[in-house]
Amino acid sequence: MRKLTKMSAMLLASGLILTGCGGNKGLEEKKENKQLTYTTVKDIGDMNPHVYGGSMSAESMIYEPLVRNTKDGIKPLLAKKWEVSEDGKT
Repeated sequence: MRKLTKMSAMLLASGLILTGCGGNKGLEEKKENKQLTYTTVKDIGDMNPHVYGGSMSAESMIYEPLVRNTKDGIKPLLAKKWEVSEDGKT
């Protein structure tokens, strides 16, 4: 019985060691796929950008905004420039 336990432990250990020597071919294949698929179960409803219908995620994929907030600050997209009044209200 003791010999069987030792043999089983040695087979298990050698199996674990050999599993670690398998390489990383699977990781290389995953790096090639850079496609993001976004799905939603909600009906997007009206696509009029002037009326918020709760479908901003769908609208943002179609309509380009005036500006975009990035980590480097606000960047213009459709807007070429903007001015802020001295009192900062407009």
